[in-house]
Amino acid sequence: MMVRFMTIKEQIKLFLELLNLSFPIYYWVFSKTLEQKETNYPLIAYQGDLLKLLKLKEEAQPVFSNKKTVPFIFENQIGLCFMCDYSQTTKEFYMLGPIWNGNDIHDALHKIEYVASLSPKEEYTLITNLKRIPIVNTPDLFRYSMQLHYLINKEYVPPQQIEVLSSSFQKSSQSLENHYDSHAGIYESEQRFLSLVEEGNIQAVSQIYKLSSQSSGIRFQNDSSILSAKLNLTVLLTLVSRVAINGGLSPAISYSLNDLYGSAIESSTSLAELNKLSTKIVEDYINRVHEAKQNAHISQPIQHACHYIQVHLEEPLSISHLAKEIGYSTYYFSTKFQKEMGCSVNQYVLSKRIERAKILLQNPSLQINDIYEQLCFGSRNHFYSTFKAFTGESPSSYRKSLTNHKKG
Repeated sequence: MMVRFMTIKEQIKLFLELLNLSFPIYYWVFSKTLEQKETNYPLIAYQGDLLKLLKLKEEAQPVFSNKKTVPFIFENQIGLCFMCDYSQTTKEFYMLGPIWNGNDIHDALHKIEYVASLSPKEEYTLITNLKRIPIVNTPDLFRYSMQLHYLINKEYVPPQQIEVLSSSFQKSSQSLENHYDSHAGIYESEQRFLSLVEEGNIQAVSQIYKLSSQSSGIRFQNDSSILSAKLNLTVLLTLVSRVAINGGLSPAISYSLNDLYGSAIESSTSLAELNKLSTKIVEDYINRVHEAKQNAHISQPIQHACHYIQVHLEEPLSISHLAKEIGYSTYYFSTKFQKEMGCSVNQYVLSKRIERAKILLQNPSLQINDIYEQLCFGSRNHFYSTFKAFTGESPSSYRKSLTNHKKG
C-alpha cells in the first residue's frame, strides 16, 4: 500500500483548522513577484476586499522584496499583523493573518487617510469587520511563526531570529500584544529564565531563549515600537545584571557591563539591532557567570586583580600597579597570576580589552578611533593587530558582520 504524504498547502490548511478552533485566521499564497495565487480569505460586503481597502499589498511589497528565507511578522500602518514566510520547495510566499495588535479600533482608523471620506454606514461596516479580527499576544504570535516555518521548510528557527517588520509608511501606535491579555504563567517563566542566568549554565542557552520568548514585556501605550523595545530590553538588562551578581559575578563588573549595554540600547535605531543586542546581553552575562563559577578555585588576591582589571579597562594598567593594588611584589604577582590563570597579566588585560571592544563596536554612535583610545591601545595599528589576533578579523570587519547579520 502506497503512503501519501501531505503537501505543504494541505499541512497549512490543517494547521489553520487547529488555530480556527480558537480564532479565525486565513492564509494567502503569493508568487515571488507578490502575485496572489491562492487564499481562503472571504470577501466582505464593503468594497469587496478588506486587505485591498487597507492597501496592504502596497505596504507589504517593499518589505517582502527585501526578505529572503527568514520568517518574519509584518505589521502594517494601523497595527494589523501577518505571519510571513518563504518556501524553498514551492518558491512561494505564505502569509497568515490578519491578527489585530491594537485595542482601539477608532484610534487605528485615524491612520487611514481616506476614512474621512466614508459615509457613516461605510465607516460602520469597516469598523465591524476590523472588530472581527482576533487579538493574539506576542509569545503566541512568535510560536505560530516558528510552527509555520517548520511546516513549509522543515527547519527549526529560534524565536530570537524572527523579526517584526513594520510598514515603511507609518509605525503602529499600538504594541504587538493585547494590552488586556492575562499575564498568567509569565512570572514562573521569568523566574526560571533568571535562575538559568544565575546558574551560568551555558548548555541551557536555547532553553533560556524559549523561556524569555514567553514574556511579552511591559504592557503600555506609546507611539514608538522602538521605544517600547528599548524600555523592555533595559528592564531585561537590569534584571540579568542583578541575578548575575547572585550567581557569583563581581558587582563592579556587572554594573560596568550594565552601563555599556545601556548605552548600546539607547543608540540602537531598529528592532533588528535590539533583537541582536538582547541575544548578546544574555549570552555575555551567562558566560561571565559560568567563568566566575569555573574560577572559584582561584585565590582571592588573583580574583581581586581580575575584577580590578575588568573594571578599569579604560585606564592604563601596569603589572606593578596591579601588584601594588593587591599587596604583592611585581615578580611574585606576575608568577602567581600566570600559574593560576594560565596566561600572563598582559595577555589577560588584552583579552579583556578586546572583549570590551566587541561590546563597544555594537554601539553605532562610537567611532573605531574613539574605541581604541578609550581602551588605552595607544595607536590604531596596535588596536587593529591585537583585535585581529584575538578574533581573526579587523574591528571594521567585525562591525560590518554585525550589520550584515541584522539585515539578513
